[in-house]
Amino acid sequence: MFKDLSKKIRVGICGASGYTGLALIKILINHPHAEIKFLGANSSAGQYIDDIFPELSPFSMKCEEFENISLVDIDLVFFATPNGFCERYSKELIERDIYVIDLSADHRFDDNCVYGLVEIFREEIIEKSKDACIIANPGCYTTSGILALAPILSSIPDAVDDHIIIDGKSGISGAGRKAETRIIFTELNENLSPYNLGGKHRHRPEFNRILSKIAHKQINVNFAPHLIPMSFGLLTTSYLKLIKNISIVEIRKIFNEYYEDEIFIKILDENTYPNTKWALKSNNAFLHLCKDESTNTLIISSAIDNIYKGASSQAVQNMNLVFELAENTGL
Repeated sequence: MFKDLSKKIRVGICGASGYTGLALIKILINHPHAEIKFLGANSSAGQYIDDIFPELSPFSMKCEEFENISLVDIDLVFFATPNGFCERYSKELIERDIYVIDLSADHRFDDNCVYGLVEIFREEIIEKSKDACIIANPGCYTTSGILALAPILSSIPDAVDDHIIIDGKSGISGAGRKAETRIIFTELNENLSPYNLGGKHRHRPEFNRILSKIAHKQINVNFAPHLIPMSFGLLTTSYLKLIKNISIVEIRKIFNEYYEDEIFIKILDENTYPNTKWALKSNNAFLHLCKDESTNTLIISSAIDNIYKGASSQAVQNMNLVFELAENTGL
């Protein structure tokens, strides 16, 4: 475990030319205890990062193919890469005592790794990271949805039906920085569409796995993701059928106690609904609770930034925890 704050954490970023890679760079160049040592971007190898993203100037560093990068004097590598890339290199890095924070889906179902949702699994992350380890950064939809559901499922799981509906809406940056017909401006503008319904979205099994672990019973999620015509932001609205008569006052008390010491979680009052703009470029999550008395249904809305709390700033929060820094350092 890193304890000497006189030395900076030496980090590498793979996938530096994507949206999550860009957000990581922006956070880390202003982080008081971190230093970027290399940028891996196979598709942009040989280019300087400030030529790709001029807003990073005066920070400038050449992107390299990851296979050609020296890992000498590296403490941690972030992988903001397509699925399948990190798993090819993570074992070697751990053997070299280099920490891995994987923002892809490669390790979210690996029992040898730790699921990096700090507000829920803080103690597990601390225990696992006493030695070099792989932290599986959660997906953006799952970050929002699990934060919304964890208090009730961990506190009174028997009061909730095991079938949960989660409606999710994400800004288009969640689809990645790539050319694809469905995400060009003329297709997306003034348009709203669902995708990967009927259990086809890769976050559904992630929801089921983690929520079942929290509840200590099998949870089955119906997940409906949508693309909305904005660049950044994400909103999930979850519907839980209550099988016991619990008041919204009791439920609100559960949430307030569960997140009492969490600096990034904001529980809103009953008349204030979450706005995605509030979470823009932050590590915050905004939660709203209400109960439909006529159907005995708990409705929880959660707003985050899909690229920051849903990926990059959460990854830095994990880094801060692992290296014994205050979790909001640089955030």
